[in-house]
Amino acid sequence: MAFCFNCGKPIMDGIKFCPNCGVSQSMASHNVQRNFEWAGTIVKCPSCGEDIPSFTAICPSCGHEFNSAKVSSVLEEFINSINECDRLIAENPNSVKTGWASWGKAKRFWWVVLNFFTSCIPLIIYLVTPLIRYNNTPRLTPEEKRKSALIENFPFPNEREALLEALLFTKSKISYLAAEKVDRKNAYWTRLWSAKGEQLYQRAEMLFEGDEIANNAYREIIAQKLRVSKTVKFRATSGVVILLVIIILAFLRSGTVDSIAALNTPLVIPDTELARLIPPIDDARGEIVTNNSTYFTIECYGISDREFEDYKSICKSNGFDIDCENTGSLFDAYNENGYNIRITHYSSKMHITITNKMDMNKFVWPDSPIASLLPVPKSDYGNISSSSETCIIVYIGNTTVDDYKEYIYACMEKGFDNNISQTEFHYHADNDDGFGIVVEYRGYNTMFLRIDD
Repeated sequence: MAFCFNCGKPIMDGIKFCPNCGVSQSMASHNVQRNFEWAGTIVKCPSCGEDIPSFTAICPSCGHEFNSAKVSSVLEEFINSINECDRLIAENPNSVKTGWASWGKAKRFWWVVLNFFTSCIPLIIYLVTPLIRYNNTPRLTPEEKRKSALIENFPFPNEREALLEALLFTKSKISYLAAEKVDRKNAYWTRLWSAKGEQLYQRAEMLFEGDEIANNAYREIIAQKLRVSKTVKFRATSGVVILLVIIILAFLRSGTVDSIAALNTPLVIPDTELARLIPPIDDARGEIVTNNSTYFTIECYGISDREFEDYKSICKSNGFDIDCENTGSLFDAYNENGYNIRITHYSSKMHITITNKMDMNKFVWPDSPIASLLPVPKSDYGNISSSSETCIIVYIGNTTVDDYKEYIYACMEKGFDNNISQTEFHYHADNDDGFGIVVEYRGYNTMFLRIDD
């Protein structure tokens, strides 16, 4: 029989026009023969002959239950494959190396250095993390990967007997795992077998809904899975608690907790001579750092940039406006009585120091060889803090900024003009013999001078 090359309908041999579409068949060089190919097979009930659709375990016409001689062989193949994987895993117990075991010498060295400078906090996290990450997939050996793929992908027939036997086998595997010590690998295999059991149960429900054997097996699978999951959650929670306790202890050791407490502790300013010079701070939170007759220092927390700028203005209005240095995060000034206030601000923390005025008197310039290397200051009023054969430290009062600049020129004429480092109020230089001087204008008509070899 021939077929129309246009519409595909069967036509008589030798006919010139298709009776269906009317297209001339003379254009065809030869008769088009249609090939037939059977796709799949028609499954019939062996009892009544009824056509059986896919995913059917019981004949809808006569109630015949379908079993196959292949069922036991399929399950036997699956069990044998699993047992072979278990045998290979047992013969090769070495797991995949991770963490410290997989690191090279250089990485191990820097890991030790890191823990030395961070109070071993990274090590603590390293040890506790496996307790927290029980539900993550562990690193698997090739044999374990093969077993995992087999559990996930092995196809079972749709016969009731095959599905029930597979469910019961899965239940026995999960029961065995639940009875063992729960670790990360154990939890992983439990999750994998539980997923397989759920897959088999869903297929059983679709094929023969409400089967008592399938229901009982699935309930047991879920119960054992929950048992393992409960153990895993308990260990994960314990790991988190351990980590938090260790971190808190580390913070206590480093003073972090004390800093947090100070952040929420009202700052009470004592009634002392230096403390009274600090302008009050509304709702201040912080702590007293130093409190003696020379220095009074506090730290205030939670101070914004705007609050810092406002506080500097208050200090100036309270008389701290002599030799004032006000640059960004620094405020440094004297009042008319010679007291110095120095304020720094960074990371919402304001550090305030009040320094007592220095006791100065008339002094006699030392006659030591090292003192002769320096020009004698114009003022003989001040405080010689240190004087020896190798070092002199002097605070010189009644010295203006112009006096300070003139003294620097005199030092340069004395030969201190090597390796010069100079700013507006700071001068450092060496002479040819290796002696070095530091000259600074400290404010409030005070010059600082130091020379040493």
